[in-house]
Amino acid sequence: MCSSTSSSLPRDRSNQPAYVWLRIDPSRNRLICEKLARATRLVKEEIEEEARRISFENRFNSNKTGVDRRILQMWAGKVQAHAARCYDTIFVHHWALIGHRKTGAFLRVCSAILERHIIRLGNTGAHKAKRQFRRSGGIGQSLESSYKNSAASVRKHLEEQWEIEAKELDLAASTVRNQERTYAVPPMPECSLNPPASALPAVAPVARPEEIIVESAPLSADKGEPRSAKPRTYRGSLATRRQVRYVDPRKELIAGLKARNPNTSARRICELIDQTIEKTAPIRRGNLVPLESWQRQAPGERSWVGLYDTSKAHNRVRSYVNKVPPMRTAAKSSK
Repeated sequence: MCSSTSSSLPRDRSNQPAYVWLRIDPSRNRLICEKLARATRLVKEEIEEEARRISFENRFNSNKTGVDRRILQMWAGKVQAHAARCYDTIFVHHWALIGHRKTGAFLRVCSAILERHIIRLGNTGAHKAKRQFRRSGGIGQSLESSYKNSAASVRKHLEEQWEIEAKELDLAASTVRNQERTYAVPPMPECSLNPPASALPAVAPVARPEEIIVESAPLSADKGEPRSAKPRTYRGSLATRRQVRYVDPRKELIAGLKARNPNTSARRICELIDQTIEKTAPIRRGNLVPLESWQRQAPGERSWVGLYDTSKAHNRVRSYVNKVPPMRTAAKSSK
């Protein structure tokens, strides 16, 4: 048998943000979580050791504010190097191990994860500075806000750097797709004993039994008005029309849950969706996760219930769930 290999090639999903997030999110991937925790512990020990060294070298320095600023500058450099090292040695390495290439979507997901990690480190440093300021009796100036501002500055610098790299990857991917589309050659069968279909003489198409032919007149014609307009003919098979129609998996799931759980609140439906996603195979979870526009409005929230409870995305999630009607077939089957 002669077969073409173009339809059997695996689909590249490395440029889909939802798919990338499910693969490298530390809260879902235990290996990445352990690596990130170990790297964070090591950088904290390194920062504490360097801070003790700076304090010891300046023990006779009466300018305490200058020493604190030097420690803060050292902290910002260590955190920035730590984020860049985690990106290279943890996320990029893990992405290559599972057989994917770097894309703009992958880089933006890594940026979101590491930016949240940097802000968490900044809050930890601010909390330590606040405790130290209280122990010293409130003498001098507290560095609580300085640590938060420094973490925000580091996050913004890395975000701009990674966004530029992501745009370069998107540009390279679009260039490759355009070249493949321009120089694409139709695949030939492996054993071509018979001539290709393009070499055969053209044959008039034969009408199929399931083909539909409809003749219709304008709908605005009244009963007494003569129909002088030329009737229109529509041709097409039922199978083709069914294949064109696309059903959103999220709305299909919501409709089934509403049919099986009548008179249920929108928040309860969101809880049931999250429970279904946890039980679903990983390859299908990307079709059921919340919309990206909701996640951009509420950074850090990835579940339906979490987005429903936030003030920024509450109205959109509730409207999306309430507009989906219950599925009739599911209601009949449940009875």
